[in-house]
Amino acid sequence: MRAALLVLLAVAVIAPRRAAGQIRASERSRLSQTVDGTMITVDYARPRVRGRPVIFGRAVAWGEVWTPGANMATTLQTDHDIVLAGQAVPKGKYSVWMVVDSGPRWTMVLDTVWEQYHEDHPPARSGQIRWPVTATAGGMTEALTWDVPAVTATGGVLRMAWADRTVAMPFTVPASHPVTTDAAEAAPLVGTYRVTWLNPDGTPASEPHDQMVQISYDKGALMARWTPRLWGPDDRTYLIRLARGWFSPGFIDEKGALVDVFTEWVLEFGHGQGTAPAFEVRGERDVLWATAVRVR
Repeated sequence: MRAALLVLLAVAVIAPRRAAGQIRASERSRLSQTVDGTMITVDYARPRVRGRPVIFGRAVAWGEVWTPGANMATTLQTDHDIVLAGQAVPKGKYSVWMVVDSGPRWTMVLDTVWEQYHEDHPPARSGQIRWPVTATAGGMTEALTWDVPAVTATGGVLRMAWADRTVAMPFTVPASHPVTTDAAEAAPLVGTYRVTWLNPDGTPASEPHDQMVQISYDKGALMARWTPRLWGPDDRTYLIRLARGWFSPGFIDEKGALVDVFTEWVLEFGHGQGTAPAFEVRGERDVLWATAVRVR
């Protein structure tokens, strides 16, 4: 009797552990991508094709309001306002739905009621965001996948793919460091400066030799042209405003697009009247990296 009781107790303890670890037809997954301080997270289950010859138009009927996932509805969360496939999306958490169609024009639906079962299709209601997106046909994705195949300094592409359909949605995020500077603040900084780079002990470094930087102002942005160039494919950098008179170099790519803001360096200009006579380049812990004096 005692042995039988011990066996039952063992089964009661072990069984829930086995149940918690069981294989599911659609395993849960999570995608998180941070761009310029904005985090976008998609939480979803991953149904598989599992040999079915037709998914869209049969397993998922044309005209159906479908969550691109399984089990509990797929959710999208963003901690800042973003623009997704041309549509403004306020920060928050949403359940994600798509109205599928045999053609390329599908409808994206974000619903503020995010904890929903996948069969509880939400009706059109206040607070819901609905807009057209493009679904492309071709290829084959066995397990439904959300990913971010492209990332830039200002956004990227959020993509859903399953079976023979793909929906790719470009997105942009708010800039934490805008490239623009007020004209009145920029005007005293425009000019050409000779830069002296320093060793840790404060003595002039041997390289780079005869560094010059020309600061100009165009289309609301301060641009610095370095001779010789600092690094990267271009000799120009934006001057990204951090505070009055404080700027960090913003490096650009071959097409002139901002790709990185190097906040480890700060160019500190004085706050005096008239043109700025000089600036300093300071790094972390306020270490002085360089001094620069206006030459014209």
